[in-house]
Amino acid sequence: MIEVIRIFSHEERRMKSSYDSDYRNYLNNWPSDLQHSCASKIGNRLLLLKKLKSDLKFDKSIGLILISEGKKEDKSYVFTYPKNQKILNLGLLKIKRTEDSLFEIHVVSSKKISSLEIASPERFGHKVAEIKPNKTIRYRTNHKYDTWGMRRGERSFEEEDFVIQHLGSVDEIDFSMDKKKEVKVTVDKLIDERKILK
Repeated sequence: MIEVIRIFSHEERRMKSSYDSDYRNYLNNWPSDLQHSCASKIGNRLLLLKKLKSDLKFDKSIGLILISEGKKEDKSYVFTYPKNQKILNLGLLKIKRTEDSLFEIHVVSSKKISSLEIASPERFGHKVAEIKPNKTIRYRTNHKYDTWGMRRGERSFEEEDFVIQHLGSVDEIDFSMDKKKEVKVTVDKLIDERKILK
């Protein structure tokens, strides 16, 4: 059996002048829109886009498939990991297998977000939640920066929002999807670690 985790991510950075209430309302509500995914699970079968077949190699060592769907760029990525893989490092997130079908979601220290800028407020790496089969969690965080590229001195805000789904296990992979499938997301647990930033 191969376990499947899907992450819908929405990461966006705005200058202070456009960080207004309309924008924050849009951020609050994005998961309630239909999402588009390169994968669909039906029973014990995982359907993937046909065009991914040449990029992915499956063998008996595979124990986990990670599907990453980026909201901002509308991009999809599929990664495979061996059965004995314990930790997945995914930028801000770290997914740690604790036992069969049970994973912990961790975030890394804010000091590791960028080597060029210092994020505020400073946050330490920590465990966010556990995720079990057929459950969905949403994790939200934010940071502010006082520099960004050539715009020194103008404050910017970064919002990071992840919907993480443990889709359960499959034993068959089928590359039969012609186009992305619309997905309605239902969140079982929200972890909101955003701060009021000015």
